[in-house]
Amino acid sequence: MTKKHPELRERSDSPRISTNNNSTDSIPSDKDNGTKGNGNRNVVLADRDRSRISRSQSLAHPRYPSWPREASYPFGEPGTTTGPSLSETQSSSDRPYVPLSHLQQDHHLQATDDNAYDSLVELPTPVSTQSLRFDFSEPSVTGPSPPVPVWTMHSQHIPQITLTSAQISLGLHLFLAHLAPSIPFIHIPTFDASSAPEPLQLSMLSLGFQFLEDVNQAQTLSSHCYERGKQILREDEPEYSGATPLITVQSLLLLHFYAVFYACGGQTKWGLQLCGKSVAIARREGLMDPLPSRSAVTSDLNALWTQFIKSETHKRTLFFVYQFDAAYYLILSEPRRLSHLEMKHDMPCAEGLWTAPDVSTWAHRSIIGTIDQSGPSSGSGVTFAGPGQEGGQRYIHVVRSWMSPSAQVPSVPVSPYSALLVVLFCSTSMREVSGWSTMTGKICFERFEALNASLQAIEPVVCGQAPSGNFAIETEVTWRMTMIELLLWNPSHTNGLVEQSLDAAMAAAITLSTAQSIIFTPQVSDLLSPHLLYFLTFLERTAVNPTELPWVTIYAFKAVLVAWQLARAGSPEVIQTVGIGGVDQMGDWVRRVFKKREAWRVGKLVMKSLEELESI
Repeated sequence: MTKKHPELRERSDSPRISTNNNSTDSIPSDKDNGTKGNGNRNVVLADRDRSRISRSQSLAHPRYPSWPREASYPFGEPGTTTGPSLSETQSSSDRPYVPLSHLQQDHHLQATDDNAYDSLVELPTPVSTQSLRFDFSEPSVTGPSPPVPVWTMHSQHIPQITLTSAQISLGLHLFLAHLAPSIPFIHIPTFDASSAPEPLQLSMLSLGFQFLEDVNQAQTLSSHCYERGKQILREDEPEYSGATPLITVQSLLLLHFYAVFYACGGQTKWGLQLCGKSVAIARREGLMDPLPSRSAVTSDLNALWTQFIKSETHKRTLFFVYQFDAAYYLILSEPRRLSHLEMKHDMPCAEGLWTAPDVSTWAHRSIIGTIDQSGPSSGSGVTFAGPGQEGGQRYIHVVRSWMSPSAQVPSVPVSPYSALLVVLFCSTSMREVSGWSTMTGKICFERFEALNASLQAIEPVVCGQAPSGNFAIETEVTWRMTMIELLLWNPSHTNGLVEQSLDAAMAAAITLSTAQSIIFTPQVSDLLSPHLLYFLTFLERTAVNPTELPWVTIYAFKAVLVAWQLARAGSPEVIQTVGIGGVDQMGDWVRRVFKKREAWRVGKLVMKSLEELESI
């Protein structure tokens, strides 16, 4: 009986490759096959096998050079240290990991056909997590934690609370005054919070009530608004007055902002579900695709401004989704839900255009920006939004420009939020590469060097911003934390921990900072010092700041842990710069600077973590 697909049989009998002499078995001729037309098929199969041979040879001799042997372990063989002596009886799971400060060395290798990756590097096995017991007896600020979630978005009975118009006005005022400047998609000059759709208004109130002086009242009202908003949005296609997919995504963003960073504890699981739902709706409704930035009626200035606000709000909402997705990956090691390639939007416009109070000011700044853009090119291929310019280059193109071998600082000013989005790409890419290296035991120096070069190229942009506004501070804090992780891989991530809340993340940071030793050499200390000193100085100088974003406090706390480890290893110069006499006095200093942030849930978690650190 004739087979329906004879090529399947012939493929299984196709010539096999000899790995010893790179030869192939003889290919039967048409006569041997006895079937007309099989000769052409065998030729195709033979070409396919030659391609496999070539591919096998290219894997045996990859295109990129291996790191010189003398530079493979610039800080000594793995398992050794130049700091305080480690126990000679350390198990492999306790072996200190190798920091990547060799990326800063003056080695400039050219691409050849020698090796694609460095030879196998002995990286430590992730430590066992069985001893990490995250048992937090303190209840969350919204009351007892809900039961383990099932497939529903409504987790708790909503208390019967009737908000007065005065309370609503106060809550919206507090949100607009303290948090709205850090929410990129809210166009404050034209936004009317009182007429916003109900779920968006509730999500704003859940955040705004956090700034009430009465803590108990703040917790009660915030929890009520959060649960009510979650109930409205529990369906896949929620129905409410003024419902649009964009409004739904914006409401979900603010609700999981509250759940993860303000309610914390047991509410985090719900917040992460809300985050996943916002991504799913954005994909389903096609929000990843940009809107036209110009109105068809070009003779009407108000129509042009209205279309600009609509398009820019759409774009900034999706970038805020991307920002949160990256934040959960960097803070909780939560797997990312979004691909970088899904961000098909242009970069955000200049802050001067976005904050223009009226249409005439917007038109004037747009004209000035057009004149500035017609000036001489910077030659770097990077165009960001300056003070009077509108973002006009795709996010992917900007990232490619920064990641190119000749990345240069653009001649036009860069808005802090645009710079933050580029830094987030580098930060998440750093995590992905460190995870790959930990899993395989190999270090892809090409990718690390590209990230290092890009981060160094963006330094004048990030650190050159005026320290006004949360975006400028947030961008520099994120950039410096990424530079620290480039040298010292994040221990939670490389040990395979995915924290379920900020409570667990803080406990893991404390536990792993003492469970694993870090190799500190003079070179590593010198590279870390300016970044650690920035965080210590920031904590020392900043007064009580209600607008400080939670992740800024978290990154600062992680930097303090690294400075503490560095001081314990015999290099107290960084902490002495800010007036700390030694390791013994560091606890009092840390307690004092974070005491100013104790009004917020993140500050309370830091203070609780300090008690665990002092007991060590």
